[in-house]
Amino acid sequence: MLFPVISALLACAAVSTGGLSDDPPPPLPPLPPIPPATTPAAGPITNAALQRLMTACNQQVNTAVAQGKDYAQAMTAAAGDLLGKVDVPSLTTEQFEMLLGAVILRNIPQPLHAPVMRQLGILAADRTALGARAAIVRLTLIGCEPDPSEQRLIIDGALRHPGYRAALESGLAAEGINCTQAVPYAMVGHTVPLIADLADVLPDELGPINSWQTSYLMDMVLGAKIDPPLAPERIRKLRDKCLTIQKNALAKLDKQIAAQSPPVTGAGQADTRNRLAANIRYLEGAYARGELVGFPAPEITFVWSSGDSRLTKLSDLRGKVVVLDFWATWCGPCRMSIPRVAALVEHYKDKPVAIIGITHPQGFHIDQNNKRIDTRGQPEREFTLMAEMLAPMKIHWPQAFTADSAANAEYGVRSIPHMVIIDAKGIVRHRGLNPLVPMEEKIMLIDPLLAEVSKQ
Repeated sequence: MLFPVISALLACAAVSTGGLSDDPPPPLPPLPPIPPATTPAAGPITNAALQRLMTACNQQVNTAVAQGKDYAQAMTAAAGDLLGKVDVPSLTTEQFEMLLGAVILRNIPQPLHAPVMRQLGILAADRTALGARAAIVRLTLIGCEPDPSEQRLIIDGALRHPGYRAALESGLAAEGINCTQAVPYAMVGHTVPLIADLADVLPDELGPINSWQTSYLMDMVLGAKIDPPLAPERIRKLRDKCLTIQKNALAKLDKQIAAQSPPVTGAGQADTRNRLAANIRYLEGAYARGELVGFPAPEITFVWSSGDSRLTKLSDLRGKVVVLDFWATWCGPCRMSIPRVAALVEHYKDKPVAIIGITHPQGFHIDQNNKRIDTRGQPEREFTLMAEMLAPMKIHWPQAFTADSAANAEYGVRSIPHMVIIDAKGIVRHRGLNPLVPMEEKIMLIDPLLAEVSKQ
């Protein structure tokens, strides 16, 4: 707010040195009033006062959105207003965690990036669990730091922090595992070896959310293409640790549910339990074991398939190059990819190539008109609805249902659409292919496998 005064001083100096008059310069203008709404508080703020500001921030965003304004822009403006009312250098680790939990820190305007990251760096210098918690928040906000060398320091500062384990054990580091998902793509190669090292750091028991999120660590390690690659034993060690954590968390949760009279599973408990159970299946699957690509394809049993020739199991297609397209009717990118898959089917219509769409009962169906139809507990109805939508959606290649998501776990399908390519001998050769990629990329993977068939 002093900039107008400085401008006036400079203007006066220009008149006194470069003007033709010897008259004294005009008096300085009065200092402009400082708007109280944007004046940073001097010194610390209590948690209660910060909570009131956060509530006002949310109300400001809701009002703006109700008026038709863009949510992201409204959130950034409100976050800037809130932080303009506090003394950022006096904020504590707990207060930064409060702001992060309310999504406010993820939306701060660019001019506030530097002071926020600076204060978090100061707090992270504490070598205890409290410092580690600050380092975790700082890693979550790594996108605020554009300098790659600083990004590496932020990553190291969190994952190698001497208080990292204690922070997780405290139960207060809500983003303790999830913070790794904020790592920029360019920093994955630097981060993956540090994540593998966490096998020696992570405790065997964590809170339920941090427990199931340990699968994110495996996703990064298994999916990263780094040179040199991680040694298989390091990957196996991390996988074993993640399995131990999640199995312990599931056993503890089941014990809590059973202790209730009568046993009742709340919505939150049910979601956590489902996530833990699904992640355990994934960690025990062929992909997570490192036994998928280059290994015999795990068998898949189908409970329903379209067309006149019913498929019963994957191995029945041995002798053909098989393309498995994992998808679901609710998945927008999957529906967008249908014309691309149709073109692939047409390209190989006279070749020994079988392209199969694979899904499992979802509990609901999205029809060709984007209408949601509830099918909970009615898998047969879901099969019928799938059959009815094939012609309108111009899907003329086989679609098959498995009984559950076990096949997804075996093949490491963590998001859809997801293609897997199997050679005529039943060996998995490629996985993780998005059907939306150009036709040429898919052909480059399939044609060499067809050439192998002709030589047999």
